[in-house]
Amino acid sequence: MQELVQMLKQYSRPAGKELMVEALRAISFNGMRKKYLSRLSPDTICVFISYYTDSEGEVFVPTNALQAFSRVSTRPIYSNWDAGIGRGSVEAA
Repeated sequence: MQELVQMLKQYSRPAGKELMVEALRAISFNGMRKKYLSRLSPDTICVFISYYTDSEGEVFVPTNALQAFSRVSTRPIYSNWDAGIGRGSVEAA
């Protein structure tokens, strides 16, 4: 995850602004939906990498988590895998 964060920051530098990247890990499924995704600001890009377990130990199928996240997200969710298309992701990288 840290490598991805550094890569995203590196690609933002030529544009003259450093990208602020936040990797959300230690949070419950409902916390992710209510505290983060439902309150994203207009200048936010949301990228779904994966989601298998939350901080409470609950296990998820990533495509099901993506669908639930997309229902409450105030911003489009992008994904790095094709399986996300039609399941909440607007584009695959």
